[in-house]
Amino acid sequence: MQVMPKVVRLDLQYSAEQTHQYLKDTLYLGPFPHEDSEHFAKRLLILLALYETHPLMATTATHKGPDFYLFDTNQHYQLWCELALPTEKQLMTACHRSSQVLLICDEPEYKKAQAMIRGQTNVEIIALASELVSEFQQMIKPHMHLAIWREQNSLSITDGSRALDVQTGQFFH
Repeated sequence: MQVMPKVVRLDLQYSAEQTHQYLKDTLYLGPFPHEDSEHFAKRLLILLALYETHPLMATTATHKGPDFYLFDTNQHYQLWCELALPTEKQLMTACHRSSQVLLICDEPEYKKAQAMIRGQTNVEIIALASELVSEFQQMIKPHMHLAIWREQNSLSITDGSRALDVQTGQFFH
């Protein structure tokens, strides 16, 4: 397990070819108490993948609500994103309260997630390869400078010394 900084300053340059968005942002993020470096890396990766939609991120790890979410104009969940497999009760709550539910799981959990969502039409599963998460963990520093280039269904992430390509086609409709 990698030692994590208490707070990460992320200087971000985000460019999206399809929507012609060219953004600069500085974000301050910190791991939750007792959060391991792998889960924190997943949170950052998903934040970057969903960045253009301006997702809201949970401020605590209570598992009573989504890790990432979007509201519509009526304060109804448009997107409910979980970074760990929920219980069946949590999944039912998410399905009833949101237009789209996104489950992010590890590759070994994929079949279990598929069995959980049978009959749920508003749920998508994204399996994150452990190699991808491990590579991204190497980029995490107390002060990160990342350049993101979104092209169709992929995201290219670089910190100046490493580059990482992430397929994100399933993240958006």
